[in-house]
Amino acid sequence: MAFYGTQAIQLDDKNRLRIPARFRPDLGKFYYVMYGTGGCLWVMSKEGFEEFTDKYDQIPESDLEAQNNLRRIMASVTVPEEDAQGRFVLPQAA
Repeated sequence: MAFYGTQAIQLDDKNRLRIPARFRPDLGKFYYVMYGTGGCLWVMSKEGFEEFTDKYDQIPESDLEAQNNLRRIMASVTVPEEDAQGRFVLPQAA
């Protein structure tokens, strides 16, 4: 499942954020957060993340630019643990 559109988010003073309500029902209990391209934060359901990794497993090793971009994105992947208010700490970008 892919989510489309733009959603401005606000980090609190402890670098925490909350997933917007309109996305929460489709994400499930476990979801993945990563830094994407263009300053975007990518949020994916478990199924969406599996589709993402399957697609990128097909990138040829000889495509160095794509492989480097993929490494940067995959290095930022986290499965957030929410607090009682549904917030999680956003790790610093690499």
